[in-house]
Amino acid sequence: MFQILTNNSDVLLQHICQDFVLINIMRNVENNLCSIGQRNFCFSLLILLFVIISPNCKRSRDVESDAFKSIVKIRSLQKKYALIHNEEYAKSFDELIRTSQLDKMFSSEKPVVDEYEFTMEVSESTLIKSAFYSISADPMKSSKYLEPVGSLHFYYDSNVKVIKFTEKDRPANANDPSI
Repeated sequence: MFQILTNNSDVLLQHICQDFVLINIMRNVENNLCSIGQRNFCFSLLILLFVIISPNCKRSRDVESDAFKSIVKIRSLQKKYALIHNEEYAKSFDELIRTSQLDKMFSSEKPVVDEYEFTMEVSESTLIKSAFYSISADPMKSSKYLEPVGSLHFYYDSNVKVIKFTEKDRPANANDPSI
């Protein structure tokens, strides 16, 4: 597995942070100072150096991962809620907090959790259509940084049944690629 990381080090570095200047500096160091036989060890040192030099970069992927995990958690809680409530979904985050042990961090109509704003839309079932809900998670501008900490926008709905995402500067929707 480590050989795979070494072969794809450019991709991995770009996914850790969007700071391309630092990536290019590190790539030059790796190419000029690391011999072929020491690539794995040198790559490990470069990643460690990268994380030490640019601590907010790792945070970017952490918040994206946390946003994704939050959508998975909310999806699971909505499924359990629907089983108990005749296939109807919880109408708000607060209702999921009260009935399904969703973390209190989501106590708002549009909670901001770890630099991501979450929204949930719910429609009750009718004679013509079944109940529906969607969840979106969009990166917010951080108070510490000018740009959003995360770059991925996430979307899930009860019809699509897979989490969608986009890197474009807009909310994700049902037509975006699946994760």
